Amino acid sequence: MTSPFSSKAFAVSLALLAVLWQLDIELIKGLSLHFLLVTSVSLILGFRLSCWATSGALLLLATVGLIEWSVLPRMWLVQILPAIALSYGLLLVSRKYLPRHLFVFIFVNSFLAAALAITLSILLQAGWLGLTEQFEPQQIDHYLITMLPLMLFPEALLNGMLITLLVVYKPSYVYTFNDWDYLRH
Repeated sequence: MTSPFSSKAFAVSLALLAVLWQLDIELIKGLSLHFLLVTSVSLILGFRLSCWATSGALLLLATVGLIEWSVLPRMWLVQILPAIALSYGLLLVSRKYLPRHLFVFIFVNSFLAAALAITLSILLQAGWLGLTEQFEPQQIDHYLITMLPLMLFPEALLNGMLITLLVVYKPSYVYTFNDWDYLRH
């Protein structure tokens, strides 16, 4: 975070995540879903800063009392970190095996990665809740797994639109995007 932009991007990402994550839907007592937006944050900030930004957003939400302190480790380790790792990992794989093209960056690294990230997050959350027996398997299936298709496309669309707007109008704001690599053809 040496440049003024990265400090601003970090602060804006942290605030945006905190606002978006408090807009959750509580399916039943103790079980809620929200959009992640971690794919966009990982593309904008990179892997390490996105880990810090998501941690900061969770700490901010816990500090103001919107989430319980006891759920912070589970949320970050089970839902957030794997989604960031998947998004950034898909970026690295696409850089190696796919042509460097604007549409590849937008559709694979943003749209597809976001859909896969929310899928992984919900499935890991369901697995964790099943292993810890906090909810009955029927409740997990009924309330969490059935919501997966309803969360998948909007999450992908939200991330895809955000990255598309940034790449088109302010490409320097996206740390993982380089004009020379993606637009020289």
